Amino acid sequence: MISGDQTKTLAKLVTNDLPDSNRVIPKNIDAEQALLGAILANNQAIEKVEDFLEENDFSDKINNLIYSTIKKIIQKGQLADINTVKLYLENNEEFKKNGGLEYLLKISDNSISIINSKQYGEIIHDLAIRRRLITLGTDLVNKSFLSDDGGNSLQIIENVEENLFNLANDGDIQRGPKSFEEILSDAIDHAEKAYKKSDEVVGIKSGLSDFDKKIGGLHKSDLIIIAGRPSMGKTAFATNIAYNISKEKKMNSDKIDKNVLFFSLEMSSDQLATRIMSEISQISSEGIRTGNLSKSDFNKIIVASDNLKKLSLFIDDSPALTISSIRTRARRLKRKVGLDLIVIDYLQLISSESRNL
Repeated sequence: MISGDQTKTLAKLVTNDLPDSNRVIPKNIDAEQALLGAILANNQAIEKVEDFLEENDFSDKINNLIYSTIKKIIQKGQLADINTVKLYLENNEEFKKNGGLEYLLKISDNSISIINSKQYGEIIHDLAIRRRLITLGTDLVNKSFLSDDGGNSLQIIENVEENLFNLANDGDIQRGPKSFEEILSDAIDHAEKAYKKSDEVVGIKSGLSDFDKKIGGLHKSDLIIIAGRPSMGKTAFATNIAYNISKEKKMNSDKIDKNVLFFSLEMSSDQLATRIMSEISQISSEGIRTGNLSKSDFNKIIVASDNLKKLSLFIDDSPALTISSIRTRARRLKRKVGLDLIVIDYLQLISSESRNL
């Protein structure tokens, strides 16, 4: 428990500007100016950084403005140099306030070689991420102090985890366009691997050979819905797939673990584990629950349980989970150990976060 004095100290730490602190906002103005100078000297330098470096990554407003202008000029197929940038910005108040043409001449004098452009861009991008982390941390502390903002602690945690996940994956989807020759080469590689029955292409094997032949395995980004009338074996089918995938490394020690997260919104984790144990030991789940077992049956259960301990299977039996809760828990597990498959049993039991749904 935090004492009253500790609370005052923490509140002061968050709300004050800390004039006596040695901490400074992470930024490197010299690196920003040097990179902009390199791009003005040789527009090809922007090709080395444009896939990951954004205007907002620049800490100084004038550098942000100049980089944004350079990108616009180049995208129009024009040459971006001191004269064209000056022409675009000559009526801009921020540009005039920082010296206008004199500032452009200054950054041109500090320019670097095009060879070093990517390294300077990475420095600027990394410092920008650090500034965003500081903002996230400050918001977290401030929201934790406020109790009247309408959100509870779990919602705060979910929002922070979502923001951190997005920040950690920033730039992953910015791959840019590919030539058809590259795409065709990738397609041929996939076809060759599929011909050789490579696991990379046929996806994750469910362990059900006929099912795998029909769909070619489970692939990333696939959404597969198992539908059927009550008591037709939908949960058993999903459990079998989860078990078969999570035991894959046990069958071949050279293979990488396939981690499976099973959200069981109806059955408890004990019941689910009993089902799996029943199938592995070939003993009815009713017999396991009631204890109506012979000595040999019990020995089979012990052997089965030893094997099941090696499964890379994670079960979450929390009831009435929301979509955001499922997303947050999946992201957390993905970040910690990796994640290959998510199973939800079943969709109708997911709670809505809106009263209108």
